[in-house]
Amino acid sequence: MSNSSNTNVKKKKSDAVAKYVLPLVFVSLLPVFWFRLCIDFKIEKYFPNLSQYSDAVDAVSALILFILLIFFFTFTIAYTIVAMKKHWSKSLDKFFTQITKPTVWFVIAILTVVVAEYKRFFVGCESDVIKLLLHNFYVSVIPCYCIVYFVILAVYICRKKIPDFKL
Repeated sequence: MSNSSNTNVKKKKSDAVAKYVLPLVFVSLLPVFWFRLCIDFKIEKYFPNLSQYSDAVDAVSALILFILLIFFFTFTIAYTIVAMKKHWSKSLDKFFTQITKPTVWFVIAILTVVVAEYKRFFVGCESDVIKLLLHNFYVSVIPCYCIVYFVILAVYICRKKIPDFKL
C-alpha cells in the first residue's frame, strides 16, 4: 500500500467519524442555545408592547424548547441507526458492534456526572465563562451519548437474542 493511499484511508476514517460526531454535538447543543437565548432576550426592551403578553411568550419559548428536545432525542436515535446501517467507516462499525468500548465511555460519562454533582463543580458557574461553557457541554453532550449508548446496547442485545436481526 502506498503512502498516499494509506493517508486517504485515514482521512476517510476520520471524515466518517466527524460526519457522525459533529452533527450530534450540534443537535445536542441546540436546546442549550435556545434556553440561553430565552434567558438573555429581554422582550420588554425590544418589544415594549408585547410585555403584557409575557406569559404567552414564555409559553411559546417553552413549546419551542420542548420541540427541540423531541428533535434532540429522535435525531440522535435515528442518526445513530443510520450510521449503523450505512457502515460509514470501519472504526464506527467496530465501535457500534462491540459493547465494551461504548460501555467504557458510558461509565466515564456517568462517573463524570457523579463527580461533578458530588463536588458541586458547576454551582455558580454563571460568572465563569469557561465553567459555563463546560456546563453547557456537560448538560447536552453527556445525555446525547447516553442515548447513543442505549441504541448501541439495544441493537447489541437484539443481535444476540434474534439470530436474523439485521441492521
